[in-house]
Amino acid sequence: MLEVHDDGAAMISYRTYRVCGQDPSPCDQLTGNSITDGGHITLQLDSASETDAEGSIVSSADPAYPVGARVFLALDSNDALNVQIDETLFAIFCGESSPVGFCGA
Repeated sequence: MLEVHDDGAAMISYRTYRVCGQDPSPCDQLTGNSITDGGHITLQLDSASETDAEGSIVSSADPAYPVGARVFLALDSNDALNVQIDETLFAIFCGESSPVGFCGA
């Protein structure tokens, strides 16, 4: 999940596919049939246009995505937002008009 606020603050929550109690942190918490995302990254975007934005990580639960890493968001022709961290694709967040089958569940 990606949430962006008017002031440029943004939060990403994601599944780590590691289970708390079995795998090292960060990990996803399993409670009954419910899964709570264990990955959390907070960003501060410092520039933006209608199709892209740039900023940096200000806090992270995952050492693979350290504080200070540069983040780039770019809207593509499939109405999907591509998120790169230090020039490596991190995730694709689909919009309402993204083609059927383009994104996962």
